[in-house]
Amino acid sequence: FDNLPVINTTEPFWSVGPPKRSTVVLAAFNLRKEFTYDDTAFVATLLGLGFNVLSCAHARLSDNKSLVRIATENHVQIFDVRSLPVQYPVGNGLKRSGFRLLTVGHDANCGKKYTSLTLHRKLLEAGVKSTFRPTGQTGMLINDFECGIINDSIKADFLSGAAESLSPDNDPDHWDIIEGQGSIWHPGFCGGSLSLLVGSQPDLIVLCFDPKRIYQRGTTFLPVSIEEEIRANNLFVKRTNPKGQVFALSVKLPDEDVDLLSHYQALYPDLLVFSPNFPFSMDEAVSFIKDYRG
Repeated sequence: FDNLPVINTTEPFWSVGPPKRSTVVLAAFNLRKEFTYDDTAFVATLLGLGFNVLSCAHARLSDNKSLVRIATENHVQIFDVRSLPVQYPVGNGLKRSGFRLLTVGHDANCGKKYTSLTLHRKLLEAGVKSTFRPTGQTGMLINDFECGIINDSIKADFLSGAAESLSPDNDPDHWDIIEGQGSIWHPGFCGGSLSLLVGSQPDLIVLCFDPKRIYQRGTTFLPVSIEEEIRANNLFVKRTNPKGQVFALSVKLPDEDVDLLSHYQALYPDLLVFSPNFPFSMDEAVSFIKDYRG
């Protein structure tokens, strides 16, 4: 995203330069359940200027007939990312070929996507067959929609089936690096998190942890301990992969806190502890994955 302009105001969009079938991503609309008048007016302006509009909201811009008319008149498109026309099966739990790694967390927004992407890149550099498998709209945008699911837009009965579809049979030495969502201990997001764990049937699990997190996102609940997170994930993964296990801890740290990383490495000697902020700290985990045979 180094070459993409990031704009946090509604004007002037024309400072970006004349649109050449450019697409504006409405990242700030992420949690919208409905659009305000200002939202709609903003999108109408973008469409009128000749921009495609991609929305990450739960609500659908394409349900607004006025916006659809403006888009048609200006020969541009509206993309509702959370409304992809995909039908998923109910999960069956059958074993699939190839290896899988899933990042899980003690909360939402604690480094799962960044950890997955960094591990994927380092595995490729180490000569390991690897595919990043996103499970949210941001990851799919990063992945240029080559593959992925949007976990929080799928009906509950089909969540584990969607996770199975995300990482199908593959070469025996191939690794799917699957972006986790939420936490199985989060009172709001636990259902989607557990379905990903069961449907992904991971061989290896990385627990992502933000030491500065006080309450779980959007709640007054305290995160459970790292030990309890490990115990629960190791328990539930056994339903579809008896050998699945948490083998590493990814700590979300500011760039200058390398000493704090050493603290967690000493605190959890049975885990490979690293931080994606310090890619060199991931080398041991990459070697472990490369040599893993199940």
